[in-house]
Amino acid sequence: MNEDFDKNGYLVIRNFLPKDLCNFAKVYYKIQQDTLNYSIDVQCPGSKSFYADTFCETILLSACKKLSEATGINLLPTYSYTRIYGRGDELKIHRDRPECEISATLCLGRPQGEEISPIYFSRDKESEDKTELLLEEGDLCIYKGTEMYHWRKPFIQSWYLQTFIHYVNAAGPYKDNIFDGRRCLGIKK
Repeated sequence: MNEDFDKNGYLVIRNFLPKDLCNFAKVYYKIQQDTLNYSIDVQCPGSKSFYADTFCETILLSACKKLSEATGINLLPTYSYTRIYGRGDELKIHRDRPECEISATLCLGRPQGEEISPIYFSRDKESEDKTELLLEEGDLCIYKGTEMYHWRKPFIQSWYLQTFIHYVNAAGPYKDNIFDGRRCLGIKK
């Protein structure tokens, strides 16, 4: 396992996704939003969400080898989950379910010229010791989803497009959760 990833519980990879692909994602999800092809997120009320959207399922699968190498863990893909945050949306402090044993948050887009709303990580829910990360378009943070508490305070910017891509350890206790129990990637539950 990557020593920094193991010690800190997360690893940031800057410019993980090229800017032209981020620009594609912004246009793609604008169309999805305009055609009302989204769900309202129960974990972050008010935000729009997309479970297992084909675009981000492709990122999930394509990134698997690179993220396995970065973490030093042989990863298996489970699912992707994309969210469009709006001003005031808040992600409450939580840890993830077993299908998100190893998770990554990837910034697909944000309004230029506005302050970035950070994501926070901590090993202990009650501790004041927390890490604050600012992710620009294309930046990714991979983290131990079932171990690390993570959250976002109410968004100060007008919107923020990000996707979560989730994995399990191929040699771990959750390996049978590949594809989030689906026959294959891309299928909605």
